[in-house]
This record gives sequence, structure tokens and C-alpha cells, in this order.
Amino acid sequence: ARVMLVNMPPRTRVLVCGAGPDAVPVADAFSRLGWEILVADHRSAFARSDRFTPGCQVMHLRPAELGEKVDLREIDAAVIMTHHLESDAEYLRQLCDTPIEYLGLLGPTARKGRLREMAGCGRRSLYGPVGLDIGAELPSSIALSIAAEVHAVLNGRDGHPLAGPEHD
Repeated sequence: ARVMLVNMPPRTRVLVCGAGPDAVPVADAFSRLGWEILVADHRSAFARSDRFTPGCQVMHLRPAELGEKVDLREIDAAVIMTHHLESDAEYLRQLCDTPIEYLGLLGPTARKGRLREMAGCGRRSLYGPVGLDIGAELPSSIALSIAAEVHAVLNGRDGHPLAGPEHD
């Protein structure tokens, strides 16, 4: 008898907290990796499915409702990016004690410290500012850097180059 063994890992599920204009290319970058994307935002003008790549699940909810409406045990990675300090702190508070492998925050390092304090996250591992240092400035390249970092972390890698340049 012949047996064929195929490893089919579970689909990666990513939560994007914030649905502002910069979240659209981030969700698109995750979608291009074949990942399942859930976008959550408290602002009805932004939390609309028609703004995102087909297949993204978009939820309009207050940050404090996240744990009630989403099974956070099924999330592999989360990026918090509402640009609103109090909302980001509440999303972080909801996510702090979960087994989520990658928990990233948009914004400078000082903001990460402030959010950690506001959310009471203690020594929880947080990535921030999110993304790999690839010189990203435009929304699409920032989204690429974020998706690359999340991909690297979920695969136990650090995102360094595979090889340096060759010289003749």
C-alpha cells in the first residue's frame, strides 16, 4: 500500500485592531499570504467590509468588547493600530493574557511603554514599533514590513538577509 503524507498546518489567523486608512494595506498584505484576517474597530466609518480585501472579516465593536466577540485563543498574531491611545490600551488589555505569539503595536518605542503601563501588561512580550527595518515610508511598504515581521516571528525567524551581496 502507498501512503502519502501531507503536512497541512492550520491557517494563520491575524487580528488587526484598527481599520483606519493604513490598516487597509496591512490587511491586504496578510491576505496575500493566504492568512485569515479579522479587522476590529470601534469607528463605524472605518469598520466596513467594502474598504478591505474580500475575505477579511470586519467587525464594528468597542475595544472592551473584543474578548466577548472574538475567540482570542484562535488568534496567532495581532497588530494594534487605531492611532488612539486609550483605544489601543484597551485592545492591548484584552490581548495581554492570551497565548497570541505575535502582539505588535504601531508607533514609537515610547508609546509602546506607555501602552504597556496603561494596559497593565507587565512583562508581556510586545513588538513595537511593528515591522522590519526595510526603509519603508509608503503605506504599502510599511504593510510589507509588518507582514514580513509577523511571518518571521510565527516561523521562528528573525528576518535577517539570507545572504550578503556577492562580489566578483
